[in-house]
Amino acid sequence: MKSFAFSALAVFSLFPVANAAVTINITEDSSGVNVSGFGDFDIDGVFTDPSVMTAGGFVTDNLDPSQGLIVVGVNGIDTGLGVIGLPNFQGPAEFGSGGLIDPTIGSGDSFGVLFPNTATIFLPFDYVSGSPLSGESFYEGETIASLGLQPGIFEWTWTTATGTDSVTLTVVPEPTIPLSLFSFFTVCLFSRRRSRIVR
Repeated sequence: MKSFAFSALAVFSLFPVANAAVTINITEDSSGVNVSGFGDFDIDGVFTDPSVMTAGGFVTDNLDPSQGLIVVGVNGIDTGLGVIGLPNFQGPAEFGSGGLIDPTIGSGDSFGVLFPNTATIFLPFDYVSGSPLSGESFYEGETIASLGLQPGIFEWTWTTATGTDSVTLTVVPEPTIPLSLFSFFTVCLFSRRRSRIVR
């Protein structure tokens, strides 16, 4: 899992960088599927209801592609801040066919898109508008395909008191050639060309 940051950086360079308040990236490696998120939310002037999360315990699973649910961070969290009925909320109702699943392990802040059909996002219970967020989740032994994730870029947007806000989710497909193998072939090709020049 520690190698995730380096490999993800290499893979993400293949995709256009989206301008979003919060970014969530999903990648696959030989040990499983990594989910990482970072950014901040502007919740000034929008309706929040902490009781929605504490009473119902809605976030018992952190990923449900078929319902458009993606929450990064500590798994099985059932307390937090529900931001409901975001104005002019737009975005996909789903990003794959997979069902509910908990990550093997999670760390950092818990946040994400909870219910697109009710324009709801999920935040830490004591979140202060504009504060930086960062969290990770890991699904051991899983793949992009086994989780029913659709590779691509998905974005949810809404209006705030000061402008617009958004969450951008990028699901990176597994490379056809592993990065380490690709690097090996690149070195071999370079060495072969160099030997020809020396001759």
